[in-house]
Amino acid sequence: MEIRLDKSDELENEIENKGIDLMDYDKRNGRYRIKLTMNDLKKHKDFIGDLIRMAKNIEIEKPIED
Repeated sequence: MEIRLDKSDELENEIENKGIDLMDYDKRNGRYRIKLTMNDLKKHKDFIGDLIRMAKNIEIEKPIED
């Protein structure tokens, strides 16, 4: 999955702490590349949805957490 967000050490730590495979950040296009498994999708559905909302500038009703 590629998601366009500003680079953030805090966000990177949160993604990695959840055990999600953060592949890299493409500075040229401003995108995170994240490798998701079916287990990631099941376990972190709300968190992944929040990442997508952030990328689309849709207000998140609650802080990012699982």
